[in-house]
Amino acid sequence: MLTAAALASTLLTASPAVRLVDATGDVRLRHPEVAGLERGTFDLVELALSRDAQDRVVVEATFAAPVRQLTGARVRTDEVIALYPQTVDVYLDLVPDAGQVATLPGRLVHVPAAEAWDAVLVLSSVRRAPADGATLPLALTAHGRTLRGVFPAGAVVGTIRGVLALVLATSPRSDGGVRGVGNALTTDCRTFDRKACLLTGDAPPVLDATGAVGLTMALVYLDGQRPDARRTPVVYARGVLVNAAPAPPATTVGTLATLHDAGGVVIGTAVVEGVVGEVLALRWLGEPG
Repeated sequence: MLTAAALASTLLTASPAVRLVDATGDVRLRHPEVAGLERGTFDLVELALSRDAQDRVVVEATFAAPVRQLTGARVRTDEVIALYPQTVDVYLDLVPDAGQVATLPGRLVHVPAAEAWDAVLVLSSVRRAPADGATLPLALTAHGRTLRGVFPAGAVVGTIRGVLALVLATSPRSDGGVRGVGNALTTDCRTFDRKACLLTGDAPPVLDATGAVGLTMALVYLDGQRPDARRTPVVYARGVLVNAAPAPPATTVGTLATLHDAGGVVIGTAVVEGVVGEVLALRWLGEPG
């Protein structure tokens, strides 16, 4: 669990503008001692966000052990690369009462509806964006125990209100670029074959984070005040699929829902296809009348 030690109430202007310092740590991956992968490799100690002289966004994730590249990661049958074992998602709440509640593919995590995120910066060696809206670094380097990503200036537009960072294991071949892991799943940490690493517990494949690891994870708010969860539900749509949160009590699959715009005008009807925690997954049925 990380807490805010220094913060900025406007755009990233200080150096660093945002710094989160480790308070406890929450790493559940157990592995043998192997070259390039020490104890503490996934243990996030500090996270800092700032802007450089070119106004680019800089994210620095510092771990308990030195950050080292691993060789022999197979992207395809005929392609082997070196990569950093850590993938770090940094979710940012920039706009009140807007954004998304589901994290990127393969993370299996949601954020509280009132803390919906608007931008996500992904420190990853895998050079493919895991989803629309995710930004990969222009450059990713390691300096001692720190993994440093440099992002375009436009990757963060607006005031950073809240931050959530997730540390996952990089996978060069999986959807989303992170390794899907679960209770009692063993995997060799170097080659990602089934051999020697164990993630304990039943939580999602998040090895460390700025919040307690679970299906729903809270952001760290820089002013110390978390958003009011009783506000209007956050809704976002992709094609005919609509997500909304928080879900009303006792909502079940098959329930019909009437959708309203921000002014309260009815804009259409949808049917509930799934309920995950406080998030509703709905299918758009059409406009009213």
